[in-house]
Amino acid sequence: MAIREALVYEGQKPTKEELAEIEAAGKRPINFEDIPEMTEDEMAVVAVMAKQKRSARKKKTVSIRLPQDTIDKAKSMLGEGYTSVLGRVLVMAVDHPDILKQCL
Repeated sequence: MAIREALVYEGQKPTKEELAEIEAAGKRPINFEDIPEMTEDEMAVVAVMAKQKRSARKKKTVSIRLPQDTIDKAKSMLGEGYTSVLGRVLVMAVDHPDILKQCL
């Protein structure tokens, strides 16, 4: 089985032939013969890395006071999951000092 490489550009759609090739590749079994098994030491290193990544992504719970009309607007505009969107808005604002200056 040959390895095939292709460049895909943003907005580019695959052809019907490429889609068929991807579909067929998904049905073939994976050959693990040339992949050595990880040692216990290697698995321990990977476990530490995974734990560090998880803890870096962990979010903290905070309490914030917002006007009721702001909460109502957010709920009506954003629907379920509005708090996640508001969290991303806050992250964007903190990452852009010009936005913060407007709020001070």
